[in-house]
Amino acid sequence: MNPTTGRRRWDRLGPRLEAVLAAVGRARVLADVGTDHGYLPAAAILRGQAQRAIATDLRRAPLEAARRVVRAAGVEGAVELRQGAGLEPLAPGEADAVVVAGLHGKTIAAILRDGAPRLLPGTRIVLQPTRGADALRLPALAAIPRAASPAPTAGPAGRDSGAGHPPAPPGRWTLWIALEGEGLVTEGRHTYVVIRGRVVGRGVPPPGEGGGPTGGGAAASPHPKGEPAPAEAWFDISDEPAFVWLWDGATSAAALALAALARRSGVDPREAVARVGPALLVAERGGPHPQLARWLDELGRLWRRALQMNPGSTQRAVASRRRAAAWLAFLREVGRLAGVADATPAPN
Repeated sequence: MNPTTGRRRWDRLGPRLEAVLAAVGRARVLADVGTDHGYLPAAAILRGQAQRAIATDLRRAPLEAARRVVRAAGVEGAVELRQGAGLEPLAPGEADAVVVAGLHGKTIAAILRDGAPRLLPGTRIVLQPTRGADALRLPALAAIPRAASPAPTAGPAGRDSGAGHPPAPPGRWTLWIALEGEGLVTEGRHTYVVIRGRVVGRGVPPPGEGGGPTGGGAAASPHPKGEPAPAEAWFDISDEPAFVWLWDGATSAAALALAALARRSGVDPREAVARVGPALLVAERGGPHPQLARWLDELGRLWRRALQMNPGSTQRAVASRRRAAAWLAFLREVGRLAGVADATPAPN
């Protein structure tokens, strides 16, 4: 309970966790990976958004804190606590909705890589990185039809709920994930992204030049030099990625527009697409997300800081300022393209 307001934390989550829970929608079994305090699964059960929840964490101390929250909320019978790394505590197909929130994007990407065999087609995933969202957005393929996949069947409560599914096989798997959208939420001084997707296929080894699970498909963004390229060249699909996103036409077109702006600004197109997130430019009925200006400002913080911290005349300082200035110019152009021109102020 919050001693200042007297309000229980699982009754009213902060803006970030509220956005994550809204992105989840409804689930039979919700898995909260890296649950920490356990507020999210407790709230999901109390609000009727999940019939059952599994809360996992790598360390014992957070799970003990989550246990106290679950007990105080009166949902012990519906929330199971498990200790382990990433998706390892889950049986394949056990959860039909998986949340990984409050971690760096690179950490979330590693969790998806190591736990890919446990995510069956139809599983919804909600990712909310604190930083490093660019590590989660690529590779991607453009405009591939999103094949309908039945949701995985969640078994009865208990550690062996996934017993009806085959054991997770060894080796590297590639997840094919249909991007269902991205959202933004501001909490405190920072703006965070919430990424929603659905697993539509998985395979080992990764597909070759034939494309994704439905076959074919062009790269979702142009080659850095501007000429068209197969997906394997631009997105390094031959390098056994942990996951490949499937973008719809609107997101793909936004990625092309971002890449074109990046080239004109002297910024790497692939990095630009990954950092900004093309889905945010078409998040609201084909228009930009209402908080896009805040997101661009959030992205600009790094580069404004780089300008301030590299005042010298050394070759390295000059190069750092030049790169920072190019990025700030690019972000301003993105704002103009989206109609939020004042999102990233020019440096003094």
